[in-house]
Amino acid sequence: MSRSDFAAFILTHGRAGRVTTERALRKHGYTGDVVYLIDDEDDQGDEYRRLYGTVRTFSKQEYVDRCDTMCPSSDIRRGVILYARNAAIDAARDMGYRYLIELDDDYNRFEHRYVVGKTAKTVPIDDLDTVFDAMVEFLDRAGASTVAMAQG
Repeated sequence: MSRSDFAAFILTHGRAGRVTTERALRKHGYTGDVVYLIDDEDDQGDEYRRLYGTVRTFSKQEYVDRCDTMCPSSDIRRGVILYARNAAIDAARDMGYRYLIELDDDYNRFEHRYVVGKTAKTVPIDDLDTVFDAMVEFLDRAGASTVAMAQG
């Protein structure tokens, strides 16, 4: 069952019309809220708003000023995902979500992976709601700040 205090945030820039993550979420059984997060320097903002449901925009410069990437090159520093990752937490809080998962915009499947002998096996996840609920339950019971999924 989807939670009212949880949302999947899809962090994206310059890919309106080419985002695959929401389709993958739905295919794998996620029924909850989805929020697209873009920065105010993305010239495709209007297209995102036309194509997708909830789109939030954050001030990239505000997060550049607040975050230290420890990177000496301003060109590289400007293009990192760090700003969107931090903005998603603030946006979730502002929107009344207690929990969120931050996802890139190009996921096409969600799978369980395991090893048998020396062979890696995968099984598609067919109920992401249950997986996300379990992650939130673990987060609360363990007293952790973050729970993560591996990306293949």
